[in-house]
Amino acid sequence: MTDDRVVRLDTDGRVTGTVGKEEAHRTPLIPHLAFSVFVFDLRGQLLLQRRSAEKTTFAGLWSNSCCSHPRPDEPLLASARRRVREELGVTVDAFELKGGFWYRALDETGNGEHEYDLVLTCRIDPHDLDPDPHEVDEVVWVEPTAARSYSEGAPAPGLTPWLMPALEIACGPVQDVAVDVLL
Repeated sequence: MTDDRVVRLDTDGRVTGTVGKEEAHRTPLIPHLAFSVFVFDLRGQLLLQRRSAEKTTFAGLWSNSCCSHPRPDEPLLASARRRVREELGVTVDAFELKGGFWYRALDETGNGEHEYDLVLTCRIDPHDLDPDPHEVDEVVWVEPTAARSYSEGAPAPGLTPWLMPALEIACGPVQDVAVDVLL
């Protein structure tokens, strides 16, 4: 993990400055802004990825199509476009902001997340995918209803802790978000 800066938030969703990415993900976890992108193909299939074993948080777990953090002063949609291109090797022109939610979770290394996660969706041609192996170990296209079946009870083993709550937002109606977002 590089020590890029991320947008620091208070627990009411107000921007309070920036913090190094590494520092934000070590205990005690510092609240910050993140996003989760759910990529659908033209038939409505959902792209899930298994995070690379090289990731410093939640390595090797299945998750949404792409997730990251906007850089300070970087518009959300520009950040999402950049990270989808870096992780999945595909250019996306249009995203829909579906909502957001708070979560806090630690992985087995003691690193973790305390994030307000903005949920975005987009559509692509699946033939355009070229995942970066440093970011993504594996991808699979699934029916959204099949992915949602894991949402019963506690987070399923092998899944990132944010996947199921973010998926519910991605598949639901558009919600208001609790932070001011630069689109």
